[in-house]
Amino acid sequence: NDHPSTIVPRDAATVMLLRDSDAALEVFMMRRTLNAAFVGGFYVFPGGAVDDADRDAEVEARCDGLTDADASEQLNVPTGGLAFWVAAVRECFEEAGFLLARTRDGSRPAVSDVERKAVHAGELSMEELCRRHDLVLDLSAIRYVAHWVTPVGEGPRRFDTRFFLAAAPD
Repeated sequence: NDHPSTIVPRDAATVMLLRDSDAALEVFMMRRTLNAAFVGGFYVFPGGAVDDADRDAEVEARCDGLTDADASEQLNVPTGGLAFWVAAVRECFEEAGFLLARTRDGSRPAVSDVERKAVHAGELSMEELCRRHDLVLDLSAIRYVAHWVTPVGEGPRRFDTRFFLAAAPD
C-alpha cells in the first residue's frame, strides 16, 4: 500500500453550478452515496478525475471560447489546461445530467439519458457525443475560480482539483 505522502494527486475538475432566482441565488450540489470510496455521504459539486480522452487533441476542435494555450495560461500549466475544462463539462453531464454545450446553430442539445450513462461508463467519449449531435462545448461561459489539492493523509485518494463556476442550465 502506498504511504499517504507518496500518493500522487490525480488531476480533477469540479463545477459549481449557480442559478439566480427571484428568491435567492441557488447552488447545485449532490449528495454522494454513503458507499462511495471517496467522501461518501458528503454534499459535493459535480466533478471528478480528468480522463485521457479529455486530453484528446480532437476534442479541442469541439471547444468554443477557449484554446489549450489560453486555458493552460489561466491554470499556470505548460500545456493541457483545456482538458480540465473538458473534464468539468463531462463530469457535470455524467453526474448531474447538465450538459454545458450547445449545437453549432446555438440550439439546446437533445442528448439522451442512455448517452449520458454511456459517457459515464466510458463507452462514449465527449468528442464522440459532440460529433454525434454536432455539439460544441461552450467554455467561454465556464470560469476558473480555484485550485485545491487534497491534503496528505486524507485517505488513499488524492486529487489536484481545478474548480470552475458556470450558470446552471434551465
